[in-house]
Amino acid sequence: MSRRLTRALGVLLVLGIVLVAAFAGVSDDSTGPTSSTTTSWVVPPGGAGAWAVGPSDLPEGWSEAQVDLEATSDPAACGVDVGDPAVVTERVAVAYDAPAGTEANLASSGLRVADPELAADLVDRVERGEVGACLAERIESSFEGSGIEVRDVAVTTAALDPAAATGVTGATTTLTYELVVNGDPAAITQEQVVLVAGDRVAVLELTAGADPFPPDLRDQVVATVTTRIAT
Repeated sequence: MSRRLTRALGVLLVLGIVLVAAFAGVSDDSTGPTSSTTTSWVVPPGGAGAWAVGPSDLPEGWSEAQVDLEATSDPAACGVDVGDPAVVTERVAVAYDAPAGTEANLASSGLRVADPELAADLVDRVERGEVGACLAERIESSFEGSGIEVRDVAVTTAALDPAAATGVTGATTTLTYELVVNGDPAAITQEQVVLVAGDRVAVLELTAGADPFPPDLRDQVVATVTTRIAT
């Protein structure tokens, strides 16, 4: 799979389908909550960006990817509706491309919700597989009429117990599937990690092509975000 296709998947699928379809829709005329998109990482003090991944958290060679994302209310969202200011009051989204020659992308999102019970319910629904099933349906429907075939979609979920951080709960959804472009199949793996502490929600989206996302880096960024969201 070409790096161009990988990046398209990493940014389009991670942010345009998985994160936004998990939480909201996409629109150019958002009237939703305070939202930050960035290609020059600045973390407002006390803001939701404080529990997102910054450039210094990644190894040399990773680069910030363009994030152009606006949310509009989507009551049928797989997760929580970030476009509804009565649900989500703040969010920050940033994405990164792996070094050349590596088919991987990382997206990180920080959210603050109006009601902590919504955040806790999100983790429960991830664990029960409801969010994963919804994401699988949206991935398949998103490519209808595009000339790209989606096949062999599989979903697994697991509880995540960040024992080192009191008050943090989490769960993961992993989607595997193939995209067939001009007869050429490309294997895709996406893991979505949801971490919650009170009214704070962090979402990590790890996308990889032929080779797995680097496991040491995956564990590192999960641990980093877990520590940040707990404080």
